[in-house]
Amino acid sequence: METFFEFVDQIEQYSITTWVLLVAMAIILSSFLKRDKESPQFLGFSLRERIHWRTFLIGLLLLFSAQTLKLVNKDSVKPLSPSEVLKRLKNNTRVKMLARIIPHDDQNAHALSIENLQTLGKPTDEYVFVADYEEIRGHTIKDAIYKMGGQAHLPYASIVIFPLSPNVLPNRYLLPANCRGVLQAVREIDKNHRSDPNYTPFPWNGLSEGEKEDLTVFGISSWEWDNYREHFSSFRKQVERFRDKTRPYSAREHIGNINKDWHPVGVATVISEDRHLHNKFTLKGTDEDLEIDNLGVRVFLFPNLKMSEIKGKVLMKVEIKEGIKVPSIE
Repeated sequence: METFFEFVDQIEQYSITTWVLLVAMAIILSSFLKRDKESPQFLGFSLRERIHWRTFLIGLLLLFSAQTLKLVNKDSVKPLSPSEVLKRLKNNTRVKMLARIIPHDDQNAHALSIENLQTLGKPTDEYVFVADYEEIRGHTIKDAIYKMGGQAHLPYASIVIFPLSPNVLPNRYLLPANCRGVLQAVREIDKNHRSDPNYTPFPWNGLSEGEKEDLTVFGISSWEWDNYREHFSSFRKQVERFRDKTRPYSAREHIGNINKDWHPVGVATVISEDRHLHNKFTLKGTDEDLEIDNLGVRVFLFPNLKMSEIKGKVLMKVEIKEGIKVPSIE
């Protein structure tokens, strides 16, 4: 059903352009052909001896108009609202493209500028935080950074946008960065380093057998809010213990920073005084209702791949200025 509605949305978005394009091509074709009932060619059409230039020019004009409509539509993408993001969070809407924005200045450009990036995150990280590109598209670069939980006071940003496909993520999972997904990432990291000397794994003695079993499930529907919210309180307590820096859990050295902007339901919250980014939502839980102040966008944990391993990526360096938007990519 979700796929059907996405299809309907695409029809609504592109139908005018598509029909104008089809009509233009039909008119151009008619400038070369004429109806000929005696001719078996072209299903009863034959080539004109001379091109019908007026028809041909009308077709070209419509073709140009179709391309103009496409460009206008591309540059005027309506950003998703916070309420739409919340709906996508509850349904765990499938992600098609991912984005990572890395603010930097001249002092750390040697490591963070787009031409020098070797991996998506710090080389020591196994998982990095990324966002659903569709949820930041249409916003300004500055607002997108805030919505992803960052700060936009630096002058530049490196942007990486790439499709999520089996070619990009073979035999790996994109983990929603809610408390369940964070624990799943920790389990994977501990598994990868279980034979390392001086490595301290995270203890799992605070979870029931049913909760431990739930963490082994990676189906896309398993991250829907209604399908794991009964375990949410327990998972959140475990993540709070994992974040406690007085405890020496080694996996913290291999995962992106879980800062104050992170909300355990799997969204980044806005840390900014810009009031147009402020909002408040309530998510109905099993044990308690959860308040979400200044909801930004969904965040995910993604394997820290080398840039050379990511196929179909778009890389760009931009200045963080008022009015400059996240580019629209199809």
